[in-house]
Amino acid sequence: MNILSREKQIEIIAALCEGVGQRAVTRLTGTDRKTVARLALRVGRGCAELHDRMMVGIRVNRLELDEAWSFVGKKQKIDCHVAAVSLHVAFYNLCRSHEALRTTPAVALGVADRVWSIGDLIDAALVTQPQAPETTAPDRRRRLRVIEGGKTD
Repeated sequence: MNILSREKQIEIIAALCEGVGQRAVTRLTGTDRKTVARLALRVGRGCAELHDRMMVGIRVNRLELDEAWSFVGKKQKIDCHVAAVSLHVAFYNLCRSHEALRTTPAVALGVADRVWSIGDLIDAALVTQPQAPETTAPDRRRRLRVIEGGKTD
């Protein structure tokens, strides 16, 4: 199994955050399309969890979303789109300095202490993987038993 170098991961995620499509990123970086898609999905899922953990208790009056991320294709899985939006939102709030604020929204809110680099975002996202939901055993009903007695009316 080949592992992408940190520089190649940063190059791929930076291009995706700037709105370059996966096929174009594949051509620009010389990386397989499935590798780009897997990296984007892993980082995007981590960004969703990271963003959910960092932005707790923040009340907002206005949300800004880019219309380029609002299209959902009929043939693609929704998980990929959720990961793409999560990656873009985390990049927008943690890495991208805004002209009006002269910093990132996360720094302006006091959630982050500095402007993050793409490398910082990738590292934090890959470490912060979403927690898998606990599944209930299929034989759980069989393990429950009724105990006779108790209160009668």
